[in-house]
Amino acid sequence: MSFMEPEITDRMEWLFVDGPMGAEYIPSTVVQMPTPAQMERMRQQQKPHKPWTEYLENREIWQIKIIRGYGVRLQAPGYLDATAWDVYTVHRAAQRAARQLEKGEV
Repeated sequence: MSFMEPEITDRMEWLFVDGPMGAEYIPSTVVQMPTPAQMERMRQQQKPHKPWTEYLENREIWQIKIIRGYGVRLQAPGYLDATAWDVYTVHRAAQRAARQLEKGEV
């Protein structure tokens, strides 16, 4: 993956969804954040709202919430290739994660 470079976002809102496929994050720049009523309905039904299913591998929800943090991933400049986002609430932790991704330590 040497052609891929780390990317860190500014601090922003993310939709955090945990389920059988693990933790997933969707940036607020991609989807409209759910209302508290929508989040409660998804918790009760344990299913993601239809507009978000194209961004999630999880089809069952164990936990869902909105968080603020810095997204980190590897991306290939000029291409659509990118890894999944990880989100950190502290910028220093995001920078550390980006360095580890760049070195291939994760």
